[in-house]
Amino acid sequence: MVPQLTTVSGHGIALAFSPFMGFPDAVANQYLGLFNETNNGDFSNHVFAVELHTILSPKFANIYDNHVEIDMNNLQSIESILAAYYSSKEEINKSLHLISGDPMQVWIEYDGVEKQLNVTLAPLYYPKPEIPLLSTSLDLSSVFMDSVYVGFSSSTGAIASSHYILGWSFNRSDQAQELRLLLQPPVTSFCV
Repeated sequence: MVPQLTTVSGHGIALAFSPFMGFPDAVANQYLGLFNETNNGDFSNHVFAVELHTILSPKFANIYDNHVEIDMNNLQSIESILAAYYSSKEEINKSLHLISGDPMQVWIEYDGVEKQLNVTLAPLYYPKPEIPLLSTSLDLSSVFMDSVYVGFSSSTGAIASSHYILGWSFNRSDQAQELRLLLQPPVTSFCV
């Protein structure tokens, strides 16, 4: 995420799963193009999202501005944590500033048998940390329908920023293929 201003940004970006290909009544800004004021929190949405959120939104009970959150049918997250990655060398979590403009990697892994969701972050070219940032028990069977679309949604609101996906890999039944980072477009080619 590359903000126009260095200290504030748009609302963020989310990897979303939904039975619908589009969200005709969705609102941008704090709703990230996924929901609106009347359907946010509605069980019939059948939307699951992992969000990289960059603005403190008291309306959705956010307690941090620079965080990762898990959303089910609602932008009031079921779990939220400050953005960071585990450094095995230092044996600590190190902060990641989501709007720094620095490229990063995100691993989102769900084990349907164990009902376990893990979200792991790291700077680009850093090996996948041994310990996920967020690990939670979660049963997605009530959210996922027979057919599910997966994609990204983001929103900037009143503050302009650019959100880039440099590459992604997805697999619904096994581990996703590792990204071959050296084959991705050069990061320096993106400008605001």
